Amino acid sequence: MKWIEKIIKIDDYKIQCLWYDGITRTVDLKQFILEKSGNGENSYSILMDINYFKKAKCDGNSIYWENGIQFTDIDGKLKPGPLDISPEVLFEMAEKMNLSYELKNEFAAWDKLSDEAMIKYEEELEKG
Repeated sequence: MKWIEKIIKIDDYKIQCLWYDGITRTVDLKQFILEKSGNGENSYSILMDINYFKKAKCDGNSIYWENGIQFTDIDGKLKPGPLDISPEVLFEMAEKMNLSYELKNEFAAWDKLSDEAMIKYEEELEKG
């Protein structure tokens, strides 16, 4: 099982978290929220409000927002409850984001190496 120890920083729709294994990972939730709130009636629609989004909290397991959903209690009354996202889903999103970042850096390094090799090749051609 995976869990979040604490939130370190919230920036735009990205939440940087300290995970159970001591590693800090960032989760970008913008696309997730856009997909989930497509019809406007989904519980996640409320997270489009950046001010509400930034009120995210951590309970030592996952990320949640207070009073994000309404549910019918056992007594039949409508009550507010926390809106959360499974820590496993958040972990998978963070890992994909990290892999994408690593690949981007690797490609950038290859591009730089290719540019340097091309310059050197052109210099050698000029020398004849």
